[in-house]
Amino acid sequence: MGAYELLTRSAMAYGAAESYLDEGTLTIDQPRGRSEYTFQTFSVRGEEFYFQLLGGAGAAISDYRVTRAGQRYETVRAGTYGQAPTLEAAIQPILDLTTYYSTSVPRILEGDSWGPSNETTDVRIVGTTSITGQQAIMLEVDLIEGGRATLWLDQATLLIRRMTHESPRNEAVISVGFTRLEAR
Repeated sequence: MGAYELLTRSAMAYGAAESYLDEGTLTIDQPRGRSEYTFQTFSVRGEEFYFQLLGGAGAAISDYRVTRAGQRYETVRAGTYGQAPTLEAAIQPILDLTTYYSTSVPRILEGDSWGPSNETTDVRIVGTTSITGQQAIMLEVDLIEGGRATLWLDQATLLIRRMTHESPRNEAVISVGFTRLEAR
């Protein structure tokens, strides 16, 4: 299987999940310092959606939550409530902080178009490795939004186990690691 096909099948694996749960960490290294966050995503197709980003050391935000309410998304940030018509609009306030690519999983789960054709200019298989005891396929991705990302796809499920993004836009290296990952 080639790199583009792996990335496409990864998006299809998320799209096929009736329910999904993850937990993990997000680290942003910039010249001005390091920020650490934890996150959680929960989705039941057509019923529930929840995403939370909690700030830790050096964090610019302390808490950001997005939930689906009917056809709209509700957001809560530092006690301030908002509504958005789309997930893209709901996560917009954290995109400058995290970059577009690190919000890929919530976007895939909510049915946004995602894959090699609309986000990447090139995808390459770099090799295989083990992440938390699971075999993973490493892909290097050149992004249309700018910069390079590396994805570690679980070899059995093709779900993302880890990702890093070198963002030239905000001179940051963003690392995402999943400590819990369940899809059914």
